[in-house]
Amino acid sequence: MAIGSRARRRGEERQDSAFVTVTDLTVSFLFVLLILLAFFASEFRPDEEEPDAEPEPLAAYLESAAATRLQILEFIAERLRANLPGLRISVVAADGIIRFRSDELFRPGQWRIPKGSMPERVARALGDALLDTLPCYTIGPAAAMPQDCEDVLAAIETIQIEGHTDDLPLLLALQERESMKDNLDLSARRGAETLRAMTNGYRPELMDYRNIRGEPVLSFAGYGSMRPIDDRPTDTGRAANRRVDIRFILQTPQNLAQIERIRARLTAQRKGLPPVADR
Repeated sequence: MAIGSRARRRGEERQDSAFVTVTDLTVSFLFVLLILLAFFASEFRPDEEEPDAEPEPLAAYLESAAATRLQILEFIAERLRANLPGLRISVVAADGIIRFRSDELFRPGQWRIPKGSMPERVARALGDALLDTLPCYTIGPAAAMPQDCEDVLAAIETIQIEGHTDDLPLLLALQERESMKDNLDLSARRGAETLRAMTNGYRPELMDYRNIRGEPVLSFAGYGSMRPIDDRPTDTGRAANRRVDIRFILQTPQNLAQIERIRARLTAQRKGLPPVADR
């Protein structure tokens, strides 16, 4: 009995030992497998582009257009600063804007532009700068392409002259004298008068520059106090909101077909350029 009992115990011990060995091997195998999976997971990046991969054509065009707009803004702003020394002119690149402080152009409640006044000087300097810029980015009878436009393939949709005011209501006497209802009237008149001073009697050919749809690129708008850039109800905040913005909006294609249409319309006026398909 004792011998049989000892034999059974030895057999059980051998079985336990074999079970432990298999378990240890299994655990070790799984551990190694987890390490390998972690390594491959760290190396595998499905969204990562190849270093030399070309960007998508639409994204590349939009990136190029954004860079082109910045070049336009900087060129015109430098021209204006050279012709209007001392006048505060700022560029808001993210919004495509050249900005003036209204207080330096118009007296409170004023919207007319007298001969020889600062707003007339600004309008004329802006008109001169645009005449040297628009031919590269527009179509129409006035868009005779100079040689340095050969590589330009971005189109201007609109150049909008925007009037903005603070949130203080117009004085009743001013409303009655000028037949104005509110700040919307005042800001719209300033935008319209700036456009007239730039074109009527000075550079009327500016209205012949057209966008891809054949519409004049120059326009105006009046926003009153609806689009403040400073929300502080202080003299400083309100002074910042009284401004005239020149906003440049470029044509934004939604697909490759629209890109090709823009290119075709622009290059059609540039003699000697290769066909669009070859570019």
